[in-house]
Amino acid sequence: MATIFLSYRRQDSAGVAGRIYDRLRDHFGNDAVVMDIVSIPFGVDFREYINTEVARCDVLLAVIGPKWLGKTGARRRLDDPRDFVRIEIEAALQRNIPVIPVRIDRRRMPTEADLPPSLSPLAFRNAIEVDQGRDFHVHVDRLIRGIELHLGRVPSAAPTQDRPREAAARPAEPQPPPPLPDRESSNSIGMKLVRIEPGSFQMGTTKEQIDQLLRLFPDSKREWFDDEQPQHPVQITRPFFLGTHPVTQGQYQAIMGSNRSLCKGSDDQPVETVSWLDAVNFCNKMSKKDKRTPFYRINGTDVAEAGGNGYCLPSEAEWEYVCRAGSATLFPFGDDAGKLGDHAWYSSNSQSRTPSRRPEVTQCLGPV
Repeated sequence: MATIFLSYRRQDSAGVAGRIYDRLRDHFGNDAVVMDIVSIPFGVDFREYINTEVARCDVLLAVIGPKWLGKTGARRRLDDPRDFVRIEIEAALQRNIPVIPVRIDRRRMPTEADLPPSLSPLAFRNAIEVDQGRDFHVHVDRLIRGIELHLGRVPSAAPTQDRPREAAARPAEPQPPPPLPDRESSNSIGMKLVRIEPGSFQMGTTKEQIDQLLRLFPDSKREWFDDEQPQHPVQITRPFFLGTHPVTQGQYQAIMGSNRSLCKGSDDQPVETVSWLDAVNFCNKMSKKDKRTPFYRINGTDVAEAGGNGYCLPSEAEWEYVCRAGSATLFPFGDDAGKLGDHAWYSSNSQSRTPSRRPEVTQCLGPV
């Protein structure tokens, strides 16, 4: 059976990689796509194990998002010979397995100078662009046809307009309008969620806005904003519910049975000092409590999206879409940084504490 290996970096493109995985699995079959090496046996050289898994594939997709190089401070994860993404792509290149770079939301292709020598051939592979917005399915259809060519198949026909025209030729019977969905809801631990409708926005920050931020906050560095450019259009295609407030310490305690926050004093304060893995575990446990299908598959520290109807963390695009609230200004309330204290809880007005309904009893046990 033909196998497609999906190589991605979890901190970079887990969400869109999961969507691509679902489309490929639906088209090529459940067992034809490998997204995660779930378990490496104890005592086995993980480099050899990954090499063996990649060797079984016919095509490897290298999903490239804004943090694909894995930059952390002055170091890059891709420069580490132990980096799983590097090992996966090296294994495919060494075996002349077709490697298709998948550029997410118009990310540029890395140049030969960006890559370690063992990965330099990747810079010359013809890439495909996949946007997360309204063109996502059109782009993945094109990707599927490209994969079929590598597998020696006749590419599937692209979707045409014939079916919509045929359907339109028959007058539709009038249907009553569907009931309006609830705007707000709450779950079993009292978490309030609000429905966010689909829409489009410009994601990222313009060079002019970055220049303005550097003037307002002179201690900032321009490279801190590298991931904010270029600004590009994004389409949110489906509605979703988002919590109206950060997860509180009381809610976290109710689900996880513990609270390691440093700033305490009220159950209404946001929980902090939790890791990303803590957060996805919280989502899965809350899903089970509310009798929903967990969104994540978790095996130790390995996490993959299962696509259930349970709780999940918002994607970067979803988070920015909501925070912008339809604005195109420097801040959601406008461009006047002098009003920041009226709208935000940040370093200048927080007194190194997290917000609470009872700030007089807030106690911070350490730095935040």
